Amino acid sequence: MLAGVLPGLGQRPIALVGLLMVGATALRALVPNISGFLALALPIAMSVGTQAGVNPLVRALVVVMTGGAVVSDPAQST
Repeated sequence: MLAGVLPGLGQRPIALVGLLMVGATALRALVPNISGFLALALPIAMSVGTQAGVNPLVRALVVVMTGGAVVSDPAQST
């Protein structure tokens, strides 16, 4: 089902970034360990972005920054 939608998201990269951010946020809520989160989220982001034709650097940065913001932002403010 998702594979048919992904090539269309290549035309709208902002929508794909939003999809990756929502998915990473949901996964981060379930996996509290950053290493475990990245081990699960990065391969998913790479496969989704490859099907949509989006730059791999953008995909990795979206996932890492979305998942890492939970840890780094509160720690910086204290």
